Amino acid sequence: MSAGRLFAYGILVVVGVFSCKKDDPEPSAPLVTTVGLTDITDSSVKAGGRITSTGNDEIIATGFCWSTLTTNPTIADDTSVSTNTSSTFVLELTNLDPSTTYYIRAYAINSIGIGYGDTISFNTGNAPPKIEAIMVEGNTVVDSILSATYTYSDFENDPDSASSFQWYNALDTVAGSGDAIAGADSATYKVAITDTTKFIRVGVTPVAASGSILGEEVRSAWFGPVRE
Repeated sequence: MSAGRLFAYGILVVVGVFSCKKDDPEPSAPLVTTVGLTDITDSSVKAGGRITSTGNDEIIATGFCWSTLTTNPTIADDTSVSTNTSSTFVLELTNLDPSTTYYIRAYAINSIGIGYGDTISFNTGNAPPKIEAIMVEGNTVVDSILSATYTYSDFENDPDSASSFQWYNALDTVAGSGDAIAGADSATYKVAITDTTKFIRVGVTPVAASGSILGEEVRSAWFGPVRE
């Protein structure tokens, strides 16, 4: 082969190598988008993410990271990992604090590194009030006065505003929730002759003065049975 032909062949080989490298870029960290947030409650949110580029490498993990302190959370902050490594993924984040601003973004990981989406901020809702440690005090004797005692709490410190009461009776403590006693809707109840041999308990529904006003009814343990 002549020197001229050998030189030309060398040029073709070099061009071919560079062409291959140009068509096969080096792997990089993935590119991710934080799609959006839905179903925001006082303690949870659904978040969506989308992988726009795998970085020419296999995705090994996806998820969301969030914080209440920094606007650019990372996996060093609170993190929820998804089992989905496809192009789109959705997770429900739970056990969040009510009435709190959170900063959240999606992420994806390959063997090269971590890609993060844009940060989205959101506020959890106002938590409803709660009733705890509810009890019935008094004697289960006809014509005696029973009193409901309980502890009221509210995450935002919205005060109690006339929480409502309902007294119940039942023939036994395994028959279910019992029957609501007509007109027995105050913090105290006078035991009636019709309650004889029955068990009694009270339910309290918390009502806050502001914010998320109405909570769920909580009922005491059964008290009794009533005797004459």
